[in-house]
Amino acid sequence: MNRSLARAITFLFLFASTQASIAQEDELFRTVPLDNNVGFEVGRGYDILKGNPRADCVDRSVVQDHPSFGPNSATFHSTRIENSEQLDRALSVSASASVQAGSWGGSASAAFSNSLSVTSYGLTYLVSSEVDGKGDSIRDVKLKDRYLKLISSGKASSLARFRDICGDGYIGEFTMGGLFQAVVQIHTRSQAETESLAATVGASFTMASGSASFSSSLKKIATTNEVKIWTFQRGGAGPIPLTPDEMAAKAAALPDSVKSAATPTQAAIFSYIMLLEDPDLPLIDFTKRERAFSYLSERLRTARDQEADLQYILDHPNEFYFSPADLPRLANERRDLDDFRTVIEAQAQACAENAGDCTINEIPMPVPTSRPARR
Repeated sequence: MNRSLARAITFLFLFASTQASIAQEDELFRTVPLDNNVGFEVGRGYDILKGNPRADCVDRSVVQDHPSFGPNSATFHSTRIENSEQLDRALSVSASASVQAGSWGGSASAAFSNSLSVTSYGLTYLVSSEVDGKGDSIRDVKLKDRYLKLISSGKASSLARFRDICGDGYIGEFTMGGLFQAVVQIHTRSQAETESLAATVGASFTMASGSASFSSSLKKIATTNEVKIWTFQRGGAGPIPLTPDEMAAKAAALPDSVKSAATPTQAAIFSYIMLLEDPDLPLIDFTKRERAFSYLSERLRTARDQEADLQYILDHPNEFYFSPADLPRLANERRDLDDFRTVIEAQAQACAENAGDCTINEIPMPVPTSRPARR
């Protein structure tokens, strides 16, 4: 089989897998995280790719909800993370935000995820403390007459104008509360130690009764292994390092702080297609708009994991059966990965600016050049 045919088959398989995963998503509804409150109100439009608020394009009745935050609304849990895709999912980072975070946009949580390396040579966990309750919602929703008239012709220019003004859907409801998340990275010195430590600490992390128990487990591990903890906050500039005790204190303090100052943490987005009586009006649903980004983010996440392993080898040569010949190969691979990221980000930006569906070209992954065996 020649190389071009093999690449084509691989591309078709990956794109089919991506489309299959998209098919499991709801075409007309999304729940999205909010990093800030600027411009977000129930009824306002929302751009599903850029994650930005748009104009107020619907008439509706607003239901005021005053949440009561009780013990049942507070949760604390941890999850083992083995790759960038799992990290993005745990942080509720969408495909579009994941791709944009590297260069020209994306949410704060996407930038946080993109700044971290998840290597297969160590252990990574995501810790979350969350308090939530129901916020404002709307009902009796319909498009305002002037925007319905704008799209009634079905012309491409009118549909593009509608999307520029109104976005892909409208905000139907808020989740109120607060969220604290931290990424815990544990350095292991060999493959055997990684597997042994994962088996030993996995159960205690999952079964931890709360942040104090988790902190105690983490401090015990830190006596024998290097432990790093990173978190982010609104208004911050990148990951913020913490100690186990600081992490536990922030997680434990969240419920009380939320009771006095709850903020919108999530928004429920409904597609405008749900408001149309004419099924022939060619508005594009969420999954069609996201299809290209799903493929691009899958490629980019794979590159992030590949680069994380490459960098780990360079930073810890004594843990591997390393030879001098590996160095130039790894350097060439890094250059290829940098070029690959540039191509991905350029295509993502072009897709985000496209008014309709977006077609992308095959983007072959750089091949790992050298992976010395671990001791």
